[in-house]
Amino acid sequence: MEDHSHPNSESVIRANHEILASVTGSLSEAKVAALHHYNKSFQGFSAMITPEQASQLAEYESVLSVFESKMNKLHTTHSWDFLGLETISKNNPKALDTASNVIVGEYLLKLNENY
Repeated sequence: MEDHSHPNSESVIRANHEILASVTGSLSEAKVAALHHYNKSFQGFSAMITPEQASQLAEYESVLSVFESKMNKLHTTHSWDFLGLETISKNNPKALDTASNVIVGEYLLKLNENY
């Protein structure tokens, strides 16, 4: 694996801000848009930019890829409500003692190849 051209994190951040400034219009806007800088295994950044700015970045020869983050929706957000722990604590606070050391887990049994 080759060493990348920026030996320390400050130079990576500076380079990220410079390339981002080329599409945001200024270094100050680039610093505001930048969310996170990656400099350990690869050089990169995440930023809040417009689709047009992302398209401009994608055209640069030094840019390998540009992609939009996706939001994942939680499927279970009220596990404690589902287990009835809040109801237990309101009706009988001492019952929570018996609800300690509870392991909530999931087991998937593969019954056939189509599952």
